[in-house]
Amino acid sequence: MKSIILFFIGTMAHASLLAQAPVGLNDLRHIEVNGSAEMEIIPNEFYLEISAKEYMDDNKKKITLEELERKIKEVVVNTGIPIESLAISDIESAFIKYRRKKEKDLFLSKTYVLKVLDPFKFEPLLNNLSVIQLEDIELSKTSHTELEKYRLQIKVASVEAARKKAESMLAPLGAKVGKVIYLHEIADDFIPAALYSNKSYKSSKSEYSNSMVSFEGGSVGKGEIGFQKIKLRYEVNIRFEIEQ
Repeated sequence: MKSIILFFIGTMAHASLLAQAPVGLNDLRHIEVNGSAEMEIIPNEFYLEISAKEYMDDNKKKITLEELERKIKEVVVNTGIPIESLAISDIESAFIKYRRKKEKDLFLSKTYVLKVLDPFKFEPLLNNLSVIQLEDIELSKTSHTELEKYRLQIKVASVEAARKKAESMLAPLGAKVGKVIYLHEIADDFIPAALYSNKSYKSSKSEYSNSMVSFEGGSVGKGEIGFQKIKLRYEVNIRFEIEQ
């Protein structure tokens, strides 16, 4: 009998605690909507990867990395790009001097990254680099100096879009949007731009080119270089409380 009484008291206490528990988020009268925003930005930062490798010329003379680097630097300076914008890309290049002492007959390679802020300098830059016998030239990355500012703008715009959607859905019902009770990021997409040209840049060792595409509402003209825009997209899921 005693055990039965204790069990009854314990059950009543548990029920009392449940009754005093706060209302969960799912129990509130709410509306759940998605909001999204997109933006396209013309890039103003461009990163070129320039790969150089030692080789034997037609006279069986070895063209060293030092010679190739000197020519690359001359092109960079003559194009009007600060030499500080040129840097070594691969870690392996840091050990070039050590390896040279160990393996004199080895054809060494080196990769540089060149930061370009003026898109109009690409044409003369690539023309002059194509004269040098380089392994490869590739546009590795594009960006914008105020990219984070634009990212914040589309985040704000997506939240505003979600609220407007909720308001338009509740208005016919005579209800209003209340406070936010839940927010979740669905997508934060960043699609970098690409470099396009209808001109081929050749050396005796490589050829690098892209096909002509539309750019800024038109097509890239003969011998011109265009850049696709950077695409930003953000989507959010928000749950609003419904107020009468």
